[in-house]
Amino acid sequence: MPNASTISESPIVVYTLNKGKGLIDSFALLWRKADRSTLDFIRRALPLKGGYTRVSIPRLYALYSLTLRCIENGIAGAYVECGVWKGGSSALVNALLQSHEPSDPRPVWLFDSFEGLPQPSEKDGAGVQDRYYSGILAADQSYVRRAHERAGSSLENVRVIPGWFNETLPQHREAIGTIAILHIDVDLYDSVYCVLSELYDQVTPGGAIVIDDYGSEKRWPGCRRAVHEFFEERELDPEIIRRSDRSGAFFHKPMSS
Repeated sequence: MPNASTISESPIVVYTLNKGKGLIDSFALLWRKADRSTLDFIRRALPLKGGYTRVSIPRLYALYSLTLRCIENGIAGAYVECGVWKGGSSALVNALLQSHEPSDPRPVWLFDSFEGLPQPSEKDGAGVQDRYYSGILAADQSYVRRAHERAGSSLENVRVIPGWFNETLPQHREAIGTIAILHIDVDLYDSVYCVLSELYDQVTPGGAIVIDDYGSEKRWPGCRRAVHEFFEERELDPEIIRRSDRSGAFFHKPMSS
């Protein structure tokens, strides 16, 4: 059960804080890079902040830029998101895909329990076990449809797969095929490690793996631990990891991997 230190999940608080921070970060982004691409990104992203995504503007901008890079460089494969919440980040990506690939937008696969987080394990640290509990951050699938409608994208090329990753990912791996962008926003050690283990091999060399909670060492230490252990097992160089902000990170799959 949650205790007094558990984060507030009041919808009004969540919406207000995320929307306000999104506006501030958008102005900061425009100050640094006022071009057509940035303006297009902000136009697409701001309507989704607050109600449909908690992903920060810098992390959303990295996801937007990585998607554009895949489109412009012809990097083959689907967009796969593990950890969907209310669908905001996937709606942003799918709207971009449909505007640039209108005749045949690439597949979008969305995996989430839609029952909230599982119970944290010891590998997530005592602090996470104290603050978080099974079922927190749950969101109904209907929000995904609303988010995509708000972004102006259809769900024709989207498959929403409810369930736990260790069950759903092996079942759909073959159907997914190659992956251009793998977006991992799952917070906990077991979930991060499961997604990387199940799907990394299907990422196209040069494609992107986005890890939303990599930098949150105090809030989500299990995420960083899972990434580093996976890198060690696969003999990947941690120097390839790039930060999108204090929490988010991404890397491109090495061409030789």
